[in-house]
Amino acid sequence: MTDRFHDEVSNVFADIEAQTPPAPHWDDMTTGFAKLASAAPVPTWRKPIALIAAAVATVAVVGVAMVFASLLDTGPSPVPATSPPATTTTVDDGSATESSTTTTDPVTTSSSPTTTTPATEARCSAERGLVVPSYDAADPNSLSAEAVALRDNLVDLAMACDFAGLVALSVEAALVNPDDLIFWGAAQSTDALADHDAQYDSLAKLAVALTELPFSVEQWEPTPDEVEVFYVWPPVTRYDSDESLADFWDEDLLAIVAALNGVTVEDLIADSDAGGAYDRFRIAITETGRWMFAFVGD
Repeated sequence: MTDRFHDEVSNVFADIEAQTPPAPHWDDMTTGFAKLASAAPVPTWRKPIALIAAAVATVAVVGVAMVFASLLDTGPSPVPATSPPATTTTVDDGSATESSTTTTDPVTTSSSPTTTTPATEARCSAERGLVVPSYDAADPNSLSAEAVALRDNLVDLAMACDFAGLVALSVEAALVNPDDLIFWGAAQSTDALADHDAQYDSLAKLAVALTELPFSVEQWEPTPDEVEVFYVWPPVTRYDSDESLADFWDEDLLAIVAALNGVTVEDLIADSDAGGAYDRFRIAITETGRWMFAFVGD
């Protein structure tokens, strides 16, 4: 029975040895243990001890071989992927003790050509504007409600470059006064008024005069039995030959009116003094709210 047990144990170890790949330099050890197992018969009481010792030794050898084989098959440790370094921008707020730091990921940008949108061409002189000094003097006169309404309407139409609206008001004025005195008849059609504005800045001058200049209160007699009151910008000024425009207008008024007419203050004074009156750009509205006239110059 002992021999049979010996044979079965030997077969088990033989199967294990056949399934386990031999480790380098360990063949001699395995052969030695096999020879030990098949050596000459030993006393009966020693056989179980020898078999157990041989089994333990074989198992230990196989375990060590498997551990060593796993170590040999282990490749280098994978290197963790790294992301590109972040860009750190420090913004100094001008304080000696405080600053803020903003961290951003790298960004790839592509340059594109800069497109410049051309400026829209002005439709009239009022849209282009006139460069004139300001005039802040208080006007001692006051307008009628009808005159205020028409003044505001004229300014709005001029600033909107509404030639058709201005022509309509001009026609209304002509129905009362047969002599069309609105820009010397240029306001009888939109095309004629547009041409006049392009040459003389008519709409810009109208808007500046009605909003910046003082005015005078005048009157005339359309018929022997009728008196019409009207307002004129800038104020009507007539004087004797031994007087000067500078005697009636202050420096600020002289400056803005000269700029409105596109001349120097000296030329404005000399021109007016030659005729004894200011006779350049002026505009009038009646007390009843009618556009009476607008002259660029006599």
